[in-house]
Amino acid sequence: MNKAISILGISCSTLNFQGALQAMLEAHNNKRQTMLLTLNPEICLHALKSPEYFKAISGADIVVPDGFGILFAGRYLSSHRNFFRWLYILATPWITTTSGPFPQRITGIDLLTAFLNLAEDRKIFLLGASEAVNAKLAEELRNKGVRIVGNHSGSPRLEEEKDICRMIHQSEADSLFVAFGAPQQEFWISRNLQRLPHLRLAMGVGGSFDMLSKEKSRAPKLLQSFGL
Repeated sequence: MNKAISILGISCSTLNFQGALQAMLEAHNNKRQTMLLTLNPEICLHALKSPEYFKAISGADIVVPDGFGILFAGRYLSSHRNFFRWLYILATPWITTTSGPFPQRITGIDLLTAFLNLAEDRKIFLLGASEAVNAKLAEELRNKGVRIVGNHSGSPRLEEEKDICRMIHQSEADSLFVAFGAPQQEFWISRNLQRLPHLRLAMGVGGSFDMLSKEKSRAPKLLQSFGL
């Protein structure tokens, strides 16, 4: 069974990337629905200030560390916290493997990309981002053979939820990726997941649609390696 570290009351799994990806790929075989959350410091701080948001993300079945601040916190919490150990942690924030409870940073876009490459017969619905980005990404993925059964830009507004849920339900999607950005995407999934019995997997992916469609770029690898 996977261990977890509590970061400001949020239980974050020590799964590595392959473990998290495997859990996503196997979710369609599960009887219960799976909500996956990629945890970063901004989400932690928002949850600390908002009991409603804390409750929403506490419903996540899999929480993985996305953000060097989470890796840093895990290293601190698992250390003896003496003065010299603390200096070492401060001096080496870029060391992200074998130096703490979390094997590595697991980003939402990397998980989503890997899942799409291996999804095979999974039925996927893309929700969120701008209308142009959403349509462009859906077309590109379909051309690559990914089974996109539905896509919609939409918004997290409450008055749109009924229509969006109907679209997702009619598509019979088993995997939903929501690009409304935090905290809206987690609130949306928390409110609506049980209304969508076909879904086995739901995940908030922030700006991933924009990057996958090449509308926005990721930071260079060198900067990413230093946690920037």
